[in-house]
Amino acid sequence: MIISYHSFFLLHILGLLVWLGPSTGGYYVYWSARRAGPTSLVIWTMKRAHVLYDVEHVGLALLLIGGAGMLATGRWVVSWPPQPGDGWLVLKLILVAAVILPFEALDIYVVNFLLGPTLQGAEGQPASTEEESGRHRSFFFPAVPGLPPALARAVRAHDRLVAWAYALFFPAVLVIMYLAIWKPW
Repeated sequence: MIISYHSFFLLHILGLLVWLGPSTGGYYVYWSARRAGPTSLVIWTMKRAHVLYDVEHVGLALLLIGGAGMLATGRWVVSWPPQPGDGWLVLKLILVAAVILPFEALDIYVVNFLLGPTLQGAEGQPASTEEESGRHRSFFFPAVPGLPPALARAVRAHDRLVAWAYALFFPAVLVIMYLAIWKPW
């Protein structure tokens, strides 16, 4: 049985929802706890948000599989210079390759190899110094006192990634969605 373009389109939309939905909700809950709660609540929330980040990565895989399937079964030809009517697709693919995929690769690394292992036994025990406790100065992210040293370093790495995401990733997603919906050229 051959899978049709419309099946890949539905997979692509499902992937988009699974990619953006859980991570957005996870970030909202995480930042709310981080601003208001004690260290133990922040750690508990990070553990729950970590599960949502894993769902986000599954959504990304669905999104990419759906997009590749649409490209394979659709009428579009990706070439340079773009064919008339396909310029939006070429620009969308450039943004995905240049912005989305590198950010997601970093996100997968930070979440699964830095943040994940340090969350395993974390209980919010007080640290011995200000640096170890996660009290780093940041305009965007308040400090979380009492984090274990390894977790504080992982949180700083995650904070830096999120700061760059606000500046580059989210605008790129908005442009990609604009291109996909309106297909301006």
